[in-house]
Amino acid sequence: MTHAPFNCPGEGISPLRRLPLFMVWIETVPEEEARGSVEEVYGAIRSAFGRPSPAFVAMSLYPAYLKAMWGLQRVVMAPGRLKVLEKEVLALSVSAANRCIYCVWAHSNRVRRLGMEGELVDQLSQKPEEAQLPSRLKTLVKWAVRATRTLAEASPEDLEDLREAGLDDVAILEAAAVVGHFNHLNWVLDALGVEPPSD
Repeated sequence: MTHAPFNCPGEGISPLRRLPLFMVWIETVPEEEARGSVEEVYGAIRSAFGRPSPAFVAMSLYPAYLKAMWGLQRVVMAPGRLKVLEKEVLALSVSAANRCIYCVWAHSNRVRRLGMEGELVDQLSQKPEEAQLPSRLKTLVKWAVRATRTLAEASPEDLEDLREAGLDDVAILEAAAVVGHFNHLNWVLDALGVEPPSD
């Protein structure tokens, strides 16, 4: 099976340049051919990020799923009891634990844009549970990685560590939603061969 290149032109979108090719193993709906809910979601993503994300373009042959996943992404990653940076760190940590190349690339860039230092981002991208983070965030990351790798061994005691770090049950639920969402997303994107740009 060979990769089918996806290119997001980005013409007229300043200051973003034309994107290099992204790779995906299935056909996708080009931006200029998008209609209905696919066109709607592409427009919403363009408004949020300046261009359609290849992660969501990879879902474009299944419009109802694309729309649902974009809606879930917006809910799960919105600020709440957890800050946006905390949620992005969780997304990166789960993706690193799953070795999802695309999501590690995408969320490494996001946490850098949110002000995290490069060395720390590199630690999260490789061995997230060993990253030198502030106490609350370190506890969240260790829990997220453990839940990703050994969910069958989860116990009520795992949540006590989060509570001791200052998280209430709403914050714990938000964290669980992020971890669950990215485990699902990592699986789908890896199964479809979505990769970051080659240059």
